[in-house]
Amino acid sequence: MRKFWKTLRVLLTAATISIGGSALVADAQAEEKLVLMTWGGTWLDFMQKGVIAPFEKETGIKVEVVTHQNTMDGLAKLKAQKDNLDVDVWATSAVPALLAAKEGLSQVIPKDKLSNASKLPPGLVTDEWIAWYRFFFGVAYDSSKVGKEIT
Repeated sequence: MRKFWKTLRVLLTAATISIGGSALVADAQAEEKLVLMTWGGTWLDFMQKGVIAPFEKETGIKVEVVTHQNTMDGLAKLKAQKDNLDVDVWATSAVPALLAAKEGLSQVIPKDKLSNASKLPPGLVTDEWIAWYRFFFGVAYDSSKVGKEIT
């Protein structure tokens, strides 16, 4: 778990640099604030301790958190403020990230400027998002009770 949070801190730093380019970092440092939209509750508790606090300590940039109930709620919030976005980094999932990109709510991530991207498995850095984890879906079953192989 410690490796997960360390990787997430690295990605938050990379995302900060990549989502808005160097202008975002300069703006964040000038304002000494970065706005992060993410989930609340237990997720936010872990983010505060494992990601946000270390990021603030390393960069001197204060992170302001805006929460969403789920990623589609986050997308709706971004759409509502499309002409005056106040979110710098959005923790979301792949489909809302793609939809946000199609709506012009995000910037293309300049992968060539992400020095930390080489630490990630292939496919986790795209033009639309930087992933810090994957969900794997599949079917698990007890073959002795099912009676036949599921294919």
